[in-house]
Amino acid sequence: MPSLFISYASKQQGLAQQLEAALSVKGIQVWRDKTKLYAGERWPKALGNAIASTDALVLLWSSEAKQSDFVELEWNIAVAMKKPVMPCLMDSTPLSATLKPLHCILWKDVHPTAEEIVSALEQQGASIQDEQQNKLLESLNVVSAHKPQEVLHQIQVVLKEPKPFVERAGAWVTLIAGILAIIFYLGDVPRKIIEWKTQSDNSPQKIHEYPFEGQVLDSQGKGLEDVKVSLVIPGQEAMTRHTRETGIFVFKVLTETEKAATLHADKAGFKSIRRNVTIPDQRYVLKMEPTVKEQGP
Repeated sequence: MPSLFISYASKQQGLAQQLEAALSVKGIQVWRDKTKLYAGERWPKALGNAIASTDALVLLWSSEAKQSDFVELEWNIAVAMKKPVMPCLMDSTPLSATLKPLHCILWKDVHPTAEEIVSALEQQGASIQDEQQNKLLESLNVVSAHKPQEVLHQIQVVLKEPKPFVERAGAWVTLIAGILAIIFYLGDVPRKIIEWKTQSDNSPQKIHEYPFEGQVLDSQGKGLEDVKVSLVIPGQEAMTRHTRETGIFVFKVLTETEKAATLHADKAGFKSIRRNVTIPDQRYVLKMEPTVKEQGP
C-alpha cells in the first residue's frame, strides 16, 4: 500500500486531518500522529523510522510551517533520506532554497489536492532504502538532543563527514572521464572552447534550469483543463503545454536569471491571455473569462 508522511504546522492540523481522510479513501496510508510521534525520550528515532517507512513526504507549506522547527526537521530528514518531497502551497510564503527546485502543488481544496498528490505519488513509484538512509537512521538512534534544531544540527554533522581521499579521487576521475567522452564524441573541440570563452566574457549571468509553473482558472475559480499555455523566451523556440484537469501547467526553462518572457493562454470559448513574466518567477495564476457571444437582432 502506498504511504505518505504529512508534515504541517499546528495551525493546519484540521486541514491535515481532512487531507488524511481524503487520501485514506484512495488507499494511501498516512503518517500524521504528532502527539504520539513526539512523546517520550526517543522521539528522534521514532520520527526517522516514520519517514523512512513512507514513500514520500507531503509538506503543507505556510508561514507557520516556515517558522516551525519540527516542520523544518521533518522535511530536512526526508531530503537527507532522498525521499520525494511534495510542497503543498497553502499561502504565498516563499519556499526555502532547498525546496524551490521541487514541483509544487497549489492548495485549492482538500479533494482536488488529494487527487494531485495521488497522481504525483503514482508517477514517483515506491521508495527504496539506501546506504545514506540507513546511516541517517543510525544517527537518529543515538542522537542525544531533544530540541528539533539540535537534532537537525547533529544529523547534518553526521551526513557531512568527509569521504576518504580514494573515494573522492575516484569520483572526480569518473566525472572528468565522462565529460571528456562527451566533448570528444560531439567533436569540434576548439570551436566549443572559443564559444564557451566568448559566452563567459560577454554574459556575466550563468545559464540554469528553472521550474516555471502556474494554474489557469475559470471565472468561478476552478481549474481549466486543456488550456494551451505557451511560454515565449526571446532567442528560444516557444514551449507549449496543455493544462491538466486541475488547470496546472509546468515548464522546465533553461535560461539566465531575470529573463523577460511572455506567457500565452488560449482555449476555445475563452478570451486569450497575454502576460509579461520574468524567469525564474514561478506559480503564475491566470484567470480566463468566457467569450461574450454577440446578441441577435
